[in-house]
Amino acid sequence: MTGDFITSSSRRVEELGEVLGGLKSKFGAFACLGNHDIWNQPHRVRVALERHGIRVLTNEHSRVRCADGEIVVAGLDSVWGGYPNWAKARRGLKGDDRVLMLMHEPDYAEILTKDASIVLQCSGHTHGGQVRVPGWGALILPRYGKRYQAGLYRVGPMQLHVNRGIGTVDQHVRFWCPPEIACLEVTNIGRF
Repeated sequence: MTGDFITSSSRRVEELGEVLGGLKSKFGAFACLGNHDIWNQPHRVRVALERHGIRVLTNEHSRVRCADGEIVVAGLDSVWGGYPNWAKARRGLKGDDRVLMLMHEPDYAEILTKDASIVLQCSGHTHGGQVRVPGWGALILPRYGKRYQAGLYRVGPMQLHVNRGIGTVDQHVRFWCPPEIACLEVTNIGRF
């Protein structure tokens, strides 16, 4: 989960944590916080998520055993609301580790692509623009979300997926930009 669990009030974040805690995964549930979470009581958001079994990763990583190996899930702080620190998050990585990165703002992929251990960055932030014009794209995009609007991209050696999410910000409208809960299948295809 890639952040912005709230817009401006954390009043109902416990209810949201309970709903999201209902997601079941045999490998665990992970999240990073978005700029709105950090601007509006990030501690309360983190506690509500973690109370319901969702591990919030902030400039850190976790090893997840799956199949015959493991994958590293890392999460960074929001660029706009916090202080992302990949050097801190990557401490303890092994040379052949592959990292699935949770990073709220998609444009940060331009920086993260320099590290070949990151094979996939999952982001949100843009809401896909909320209002899109066919043949043109999004009318308005947020800071740090202008280059990659929605969908799957190749950025250097890594893949980037930008989820449109289910909510809205500012104007509560969507046009040619339906809400989305993305399910990605990650497959190990061998060494780099």
